[in-house]
Amino acid sequence: MIKRVRKWFWAWNDDKEEKFLEDMAADGYKLKNVSIGMYEFISSEPEKVRYQLDFKGINRMSEEEYLQIFEDAGWECADRLGSWYYFRKTYDEEMPDLSIFSDNRSRLEKYRRIILVLFLTGFPLYYQLLILFPNIDGEEFHYPNFYFFFRIFVAMLAVVHAAVLIRIIAKIVKENKSIKE
Repeated sequence: MIKRVRKWFWAWNDDKEEKFLEDMAADGYKLKNVSIGMYEFISSEPEKVRYQLDFKGINRMSEEEYLQIFEDAGWECADRLGSWYYFRKTYDEEMPDLSIFSDNRSRLEKYRRIILVLFLTGFPLYYQLLILFPNIDGEEFHYPNFYFFFRIFVAMLAVVHAAVLIRIIAKIVKENKSIKE
């Protein structure tokens, strides 16, 4: 039996997403597929599984090499969504602190890769908003109303992008503090 769950998580809530997936496994639903805002599970025996998410981002390592590293450590790739990889591993009583990250610094690198991708994707957006829009006269277009709504859309997108960027930076600062303590 397949169960579909609509749920939205942001990049800075990856720990909540992992907990959600672990709770579903404990209830007898194993992750089958992930898409934007939608999770597909298949019925299985309830089990205690650890889920971990990693963001590969812009990495020169091939996908085969990347996945092999986790497989060698005993992690199974449950699915992927873009650059997000969903790994799972059955809990081992001898190692209760299962993690794909060897230390807090490697966990911090995941968020730095997210920031890099956000900067790269945000540059054209902010260029449009700050440089291009103020210097173009809307009267020279055939459809000035469309251009007006396009400006509003880009401005809203920039606000959401900036909010995500700020939340990820806050997560990095929080992780940095936990490393120093």
